Amino acid sequence: MDIKKWVHESEKKDGLVTENFIKNYLKELDNLSNKLPERREVTE
Repeated sequence: MDIKKWVHESEKKDGLVTENFIKNYLKELDNLSNKLPERREVTE
């Protein structure tokens, strides 16, 4: 689901629908951070 479209649609959402959307979005963000490489500081 496209987050921008979902957030900006004018129709009202049921509380459970909103809750599920937020939970799924947070899971996506968690998975994204797991895929990113760790930052390493270079010391000279």
